[in-house]
Amino acid sequence: MAIEDAVVLARALAEAGSTGEGLAEYDRLRRARIGKMAKAARTNRDAKTSGPLARRLRDLVMPIAFGHYYERATTWLYAHDLGTLPAPAEESRPAEH
Repeated sequence: MAIEDAVVLARALAEAGSTGEGLAEYDRLRRARIGKMAKAARTNRDAKTSGPLARRLRDLVMPIAFGHYYERATTWLYAHDLGTLPAPAEESRPAEH
């Protein structure tokens, strides 16, 4: 997620008229994805803090469910296309003698 953030931030800043506009665009572009990730993390955390009966049931069901649902449930996270970074700006170089 940090690498995704860096790519989206670089692109937003490069395309914006000001730093403030770039940061606002970055926030707008990342808000939904970061929210979805936070929700997935909460769900994962909550599944690990269940009582003894729920833990036992989870341990019985997970080996079966994992193979059937894991890829479909996590594709949104790993198949995200960020596009490309903007081309670097030309740097002015001192004249050679």
